[in-house]
Amino acid sequence: MSQSQESFLRTNQDCLEEYRISTVRDIASPNAIPEIKAPEDLHAILPHLEALDSNNPIFVPGYRWEGLHTQPAFSQYGTKMRELMSKPLIYYEPPELFRYKMPGRLKTYALQGSRSRARRFNKALRSGDIDGAIDTLPEFFQPFMEAQRESLISRDDDAGPVPDSLEDSDRKVTEAWRDPRADQGFLDYFQDIVENAKDAANAHVVAPVPPVLKSSDRNVMRRVRGANRAMAQACEGTQFGFGNPIYSYYHIYTDYNILRSGSSAGSWIYEALQEDLSASDYAGIVLTITGYKKAWGNHMEGAMADFISDVSSIAKRHEMPLLLPRSNWYGARLTDKGAHGFSFLMNGKERYHAKSGGMSDRKHVYGKTPTYGHAVNLDLDQLDNYLKQNSGQVTQITGLPSQPPVYNPNGSTPEQRFGKPREFRISFGKPRRLLHAEEARELRDELVRGTLEPAKHYFARSQHPLLS
Repeated sequence: MSQSQESFLRTNQDCLEEYRISTVRDIASPNAIPEIKAPEDLHAILPHLEALDSNNPIFVPGYRWEGLHTQPAFSQYGTKMRELMSKPLIYYEPPELFRYKMPGRLKTYALQGSRSRARRFNKALRSGDIDGAIDTLPEFFQPFMEAQRESLISRDDDAGPVPDSLEDSDRKVTEAWRDPRADQGFLDYFQDIVENAKDAANAHVVAPVPPVLKSSDRNVMRRVRGANRAMAQACEGTQFGFGNPIYSYYHIYTDYNILRSGSSAGSWIYEALQEDLSASDYAGIVLTITGYKKAWGNHMEGAMADFISDVSSIAKRHEMPLLLPRSNWYGARLTDKGAHGFSFLMNGKERYHAKSGGMSDRKHVYGKTPTYGHAVNLDLDQLDNYLKQNSGQVTQITGLPSQPPVYNPNGSTPEQRFGKPREFRISFGKPRRLLHAEEARELRDELVRGTLEPAKHYFARSQHPLLS
């Protein structure tokens, strides 16, 4: 952070740390940040903005966001859409798109959800012109799609689960970061993200970066550092004569595996942060970690806590916040260790997943519903039992529905009991995910009262299988 620049982190009159996004200076931490990834998420959030803090940040899919929120389907929300756009937005590029094989997701994202551009891509693909289809994508995205050529040829879209080790079974997608097209195309890509962010009242951006794995070498870390510097430079022009300047977060994308003994990745991350945060203007650190559940399941929660504490200490020395995307309840627990914000996808997952065609068990398409205080996700049968025992309602939280739009405990099928899956997800399941904002408020209240490690106390009362 430059000497003359206002800090991004300070302590308020209640002795809570608060951070800023552009001109919004009073975002008290810890706080919970929803992440929108698709139209359904936006439909689920807009009617329930009251459940969020007035200055609550929201993660949005940066490159795709303009084409998403301007869809005609959202014109009905009018005032609500303007209210959402007035909140601080964090333009976050889902880093898994540039790591795992998921050509359908990558195509939708790269073409910004445009149906006309998707038709051109699909027309070339149907004619057997794989190269022509790939050429319809922006240059940066092309090598990552090229690495999935076999999936395109077989039409086996998004096939293959992610291995348990979380290391890439086929490194081709990750290796695409070395392709000249990625080097040549990233400037246009990053500039487009920044230009899109100018439409928001207050926004910061997060660069996509390659994953730092236990098996990574220093070349990967150099690319991480280069991508972060490039995004910071793309933001520089907005900081002069621009009413709501845009800054970039320093982004690290890694796995819990780097916390195992024998990995040098952790020390490389510390070194990069200590050197780079002083060299460029950043708004904070965004640390995307995969495998929180595995870390706790493998008794590595102590190593995780130490890692977060160390990174937070570096951030605080530079008067910057530390945010943990997609960390869910694990991120809430780590606010005791210095994380200022934890975020969550509206389906409760850790990342974008491959498309799931044809589930045999219909109840899975309803997703899972989180419960306040218990800190567990209920599948449809568990939710049915919960509702039967609690007069058909869940815990009442201001701004959120307390019961499904349709509920018939005597129905013999999921549709008879809970209505159509999409209506359930939009009207109840996904909105209830916003209860994380209420949990964050509870943590802040406890901090003001002087409670040490309030998240630890919250989860001790919960039924969470690993955090209680």
